Formats: sequence, C-alpha cells, structure tokens
Amino acid sequence: MDTLMTTYSIPETLPLEIFRTYDIRGEVSAAHLNENVAYVVGLAIGTEALQAQQTEIVAACDARLTGESLKKALISGIIETGCNVVDIGMGPTPMVYFATHFLSTQSGVMVTASHNPANHNRFKIVLNGKTLSEADIQNLVKRILARDFLNGAGKIRTQNIIADYINAICKNLSVKKKMKVVIDAGNGAASEIAPKIFRRLGCDVVE
Repeated sequence: MDTLMTTYSIPETLPLEIFRTYDIRGEVSAAHLNENVAYVVGLAIGTEALQAQQTEIVAACDARLTGESLKKALISGIIETGCNVVDIGMGPTPMVYFATHFLSTQSGVMVTASHNPANHNRFKIVLNGKTLSEADIQNLVKRILARDFLNGAGKIRTQNIIADYINAICKNLSVKKKMKVVIDAGNGAASEIAPKIFRRLGCDVVE
C-alpha cells in the first residue's frame, strides 16, 4: 500500500447543482465539477464510510479523459480521512459493484458520466452495500459545508480484477451454439473486457 500526496484544497464555494438525486454529476469546469470538488467529495465519502465501520473503498473510472484526474483527487480526499482505497483502474460500472463483493469492501465509487455529454462526469457511490441517493447525498453536502471530516492516513493499493470479473460472468452464462459476434466497443470502458467474455463463451468474435 502507498500513500498519495495531495495538492488539492477545499473549494470556497460548492456547486450545489451537481448534487443530484442519485449521483453527483455535472460539467467538468472551474465553476462546477473539478478536482477540488472531487477531493472534498472524497473527504465526505471517507468520513461517512469510517463512521459506518467501513475501512476500505473501491475506486474506478471509465474511459473519459477527465476520469483519471477526478479519480485521483477523489482518492486523495478519501485516504486523508484514514480510510483505505483499492484502485481497480478503468472498467465498466458493474465491475465496481462486483468488486465491492469480491474484495469484501461493501463500498465503492465509480467515476463515470455514462450517456451524458463529453465534457461531463459523475460519481456513483455505494457505501456499506447501499447505493447513495437523495437524503444520503444531501448528507454529503451538509458534511462538506460544515467541513466535518475525519483526519487520518489511509493507504491506497491497486488491484487488477478484470480476470476475476470475467470468470464470474462466464461462470453463470453459457451459449448453446456457437455464434459469430461483431463487437464495436469504441471508446467504452468495456472495450477490452467484452471481446474476452464472448470468446470465453465460445463465440467467434470480430472486433
């Protein structure tokens, strides 16, 4: 495990409009969602996790250009509370949900804007097995505004679980007859995973 040096700061104003009903989402810009906002969201998530006796959180992002930098800032905030982080890299959102069970963390954060515009991004949060929504997200806002954060020295470790994720999927699926499958994954986070899954299932895959 390693620590992560931070160069982020708590923003003077919080863009409240990005705290939605089911996620934290908005345009990546100086006035909306940026690295400092990601950092303070990490402080709030790490504190909430520890107070729920959760000591480790999975973090991942999709293939968006802003994903890695926002994830890094988020992780910095989380570990500054004393909560540990498992960085599983880039992948699809279901892989994070899988990881929370496979790695027994019960908690995770996915940085993904899904179908939203290219200049947007989003945090989807699971704490103690529950996907945060409505009142839970507003509790994060209240904590951030009050600057009510725990202080500690968490650790970060990286773990590649793609092979385990593929094994879990293929264990529960079967194809009755061989099919030819054309996959255009484009720049999606599943672009490296999907062809491997269909080949494991016995399909003739054309990427």
